[in-house]
Formats: sequence, C-alpha cells, structure tokens
Amino acid sequence: MLTLVDTGSTHTSISSAFLDRIGVKAVPTTPKQVKLANGQILISDHWIPDMAWWCNGYTLHADMRVLDILAFDAILGYDWLKLHSHMSCHWAEKSMEFSPRGQQVKLKGLHTPSPTVPELSADQLVKCMKGN
Repeated sequence: MLTLVDTGSTHTSISSAFLDRIGVKAVPTTPKQVKLANGQILISDHWIPDMAWWCNGYTLHADMRVLDILAFDAILGYDWLKLHSHMSCHWAEKSMEFSPRGQQVKLKGLHTPSPTVPELSADQLVKCMKGN
C-alpha cells in the first residue's frame, strides 16, 4: 500500500480503487467532507473502521475514509498523526518515530530519485498539450 503522510489532509483515507484490488468492502457511514492538501474537498460516505496494515515490520491501525484518490493507495491525515503524537520526523531521511502503547515504532519512506523534467521547446510543449 503506497501511503502518503499528509498533515494537510483532515482525515486518514484509503483509495476506493485500492480496496477493489484487495477485495475489501467498505461500510456506509455518515457523509463527511474531507479536505486534501491541495485544497480540494471530497465527500466520503464509506469507511473502513480499524483498518490494519503492515508497514516496516509493524502492524498499524486506522479508521480510513474511502475516497476516489488516484496517486496513492492511502493517506495518513491529521487525525491519525494527532493520535500518534508525540512524533519525531526527519523529513530528509523520510522517517518518523512514535510510541503507541509504549512500543517504539520507526517508519521509513521510499527513497526515490528526484524526477527530472526534460527541457522542451515551445513547439514541443504545444504538441504535448494537444496530445501529439
């Protein structure tokens, strides 16, 4: 499960497409607005209560709202981060440490090379925009 840690998202959420792939059925719930970090507001009317997943050797849990998100399988939002305060984050190393129920947990993110964008001429950009 590719997960984004996002202090700008109000709620922890999971992708409806990801749930379809793994065969998990969501439970209907009271519709709620969920604000994403980009400012977009989506409505979530399904959730997975106490979803368990495995990450870096630890079993983690969260109530996850179901959203039609595409770039990630799940987003750990402010609600989940707040529950795990006090947390130590080292953004350059893509790591976070916290101690739920007295157990020390250290999560490490993926280290991927920064993408490079090739230089384009104005003509090439126009062709890209037109789909050619």
